[in-house]
Amino acid sequence: MFKKKIAVYTGSRSDYEILRPLIFKLKNSHDIKLFVGPHHFQKKFGNTFKLIKKDKLKICYKCLTNVNYNNVDINKFIQDSIFKYKNQLIKTKPDLVLILGDRYEVLSFVIASFFLNLKICHLHGGEVTHGSFDDTIRHMISKMSDYHFVTNDKYKKRLISMGENPKNIYNFGSIGALNIKNTKMIPKKKMYKKFNIPNNCKLVIITFHPETNSKILFKKQINLFLNALKKNSRYFLLFTGCNADPYGNYFNIKIKQFVLKNKNSLFVENLGGEDYFSLIKCSEFVLGNSSSGIYEVPNIKKITINVGSRQSGRLMPKSVINCELKTLKIRQILNNFNYYKKKIKFNNLFYKKNVLFKINDQIRKIINLDKKVKIFYKK
Repeated sequence: MFKKKIAVYTGSRSDYEILRPLIFKLKNSHDIKLFVGPHHFQKKFGNTFKLIKKDKLKICYKCLTNVNYNNVDINKFIQDSIFKYKNQLIKTKPDLVLILGDRYEVLSFVIASFFLNLKICHLHGGEVTHGSFDDTIRHMISKMSDYHFVTNDKYKKRLISMGENPKNIYNFGSIGALNIKNTKMIPKKKMYKKFNIPNNCKLVIITFHPETNSKILFKKQINLFLNALKKNSRYFLLFTGCNADPYGNYFNIKIKQFVLKNKNSLFVENLGGEDYFSLIKCSEFVLGNSSSGIYEVPNIKKITINVGSRQSGRLMPKSVINCELKTLKIRQILNNFNYYKKKIKFNNLFYKKNVLFKINDQIRKIINLDKKVKIFYKK
């Protein structure tokens, strides 16, 4: 008996690390056709295809759409990518398409899948991020998808309010929240040695992406943020790289320049899940505007200082301290961190047991259903 085909799309490290355990779970009973987007093959964004290679997963299709990362033309990217994905999807003939998140590279794959009338499952729909154009993209992907795996009941209700059928929406929790709980942490001594961090330093992990839907100009965003970290003597600052967003490469360049001029700082383009989580475990707190600070970091009882509006609108655990993207505001929180720390309580908004088993079982059922015309749902 032939295994049914699932086309899984990964556009960058951000979705691959979350999808990874689900891919291995699904692989036991399905034929996984892995579609890999062009950002994975860029040296300036960490050559993250090596993570897939290390996992010994077979790549069905490498999308090598040309991108000028100094000035990303998203319209052209989506146009060129759709055509390539369409042709490969016609050849592959998947029984189901599985995608995660809200990125523009994911949108191109979903558009190609939608107009080929393929059955689409979407993870992480119903969420809100006011400070990023990903907010609109996420809802576009949801409207083209047939089935939804959300991370919280509030997000399920939002999808229903958008006209999605509640029978096709499943809240099994966050795979990312599970991942960090299941990671075997590398001891602090080994991590400090690996990254040449002085033993007596207090570590801070930093990821700061551009706010792509903001009144603040991109160049000003990174300047405001980095100015707050100048003349730092309190912490060792370990920066991870930005996504392939407009001005993402510019942010990385500015961060590298900062590191050259400031002691007790380091830039690592891509840490990989195990090192990233282990360093967070060693850290005092996490700083920046990455969604991992909301979904994953609270599950190992570490505080996140969330800067600016990129994640504004998401449900926030009690361990997230929100801070305006203003130099003095950021400095104030950093200088008075011990005061804020005393008030923090930890809670799990997105963690549920057996999330992988539940998603896997539901996909088994979905893949055998006939594709139906999607009808707008109204209470």
